Amino acid sequence: MKYGDLTLGRIEAIANKLGGEKGIDLFLSGKTIVIPAEKKFKYFEVWKKVTLGVDNASIYILKLAMESFPITVSTDANWMLYQSNIKLERKQKDLNLFLVTPEDLGYEENEIVFYDDFCLRAWSRYGLRVCPAEVAVKFVLQHGDCFEGGWIHIAMKPISNPKIHNSPKYIFRIYPSKGRKRQLEGYNKDGLIYRQDKFIFCREE
Repeated sequence: MKYGDLTLGRIEAIANKLGGEKGIDLFLSGKTIVIPAEKKFKYFEVWKKVTLGVDNASIYILKLAMESFPITVSTDANWMLYQSNIKLERKQKDLNLFLVTPEDLGYEENEIVFYDDFCLRAWSRYGLRVCPAEVAVKFVLQHGDCFEGGWIHIAMKPISNPKIHNSPKYIFRIYPSKGRKRQLEGYNKDGLIYRQDKFIFCREE
């Protein structure tokens, strides 16, 4: 045996830590990772919570809810909602949200920050996941008055316009407001992002 000091008892303890046979399968398939305890959410507290799977009859119903505030929806955000087949959660589920900047993740001044690398670092080092696209709509409805000043980006899988060849990739971003000026728009993430840009990541409760 390659690891002479690895007893059956220690192997069983490792299996239990991973969640049994199912947990082992997820780990070996790369669907879960092990994060050092000292890094796991040491620096990031839960900022907000959002509930998915509530009043999700359709994107159209959610759009009507945004119009009732009213919330301004940009042209890019509009096609992202209607043309990209965004999947809505059918069962109620609460997500913890974390507000993070590249600077928070250790990017140095003048260091070039690429969106994909930023999301990978958030996950691999701190266990922060990208959000379902639905989070953008639910956040602007549930927490759109959280504070004044500055755009908040949703860390998510980018969306391309299916009607445009070689379409740029977009993510949602939100302009919160305590007044009646909330905005939801599409943001082209193909370019670089800045160290002070605010992004929402998530984790299930």
